[in-house]
Amino acid sequence: MEEIGVTTMHCQLIGSFVSADLPELSTTFHLYHVDNWHQWPRLADDEHTELRWFTAAAIECEAALAPSQLGEMLKKLIACG
Repeated sequence: MEEIGVTTMHCQLIGSFVSADLPELSTTFHLYHVDNWHQWPRLADDEHTELRWFTAAAIECEAALAPSQLGEMLKKLIACG
């Protein structure tokens, strides 16, 4: 709810990874598969400037926007899907 204003009704943790940036700037990302929620996704604060939907293939092409680990986790999710 914090960033996109939705309340999840059903979600499953897919995995976590640490960004490959400089160690002092590293961030841990947690990836969830959410298939049921309330409210429509929207920017809930001023931390971000845009909210968009991407296909898994498009994420692979957006290396500047998404760490490579995210693409790999999404491929596994789709394969199980």
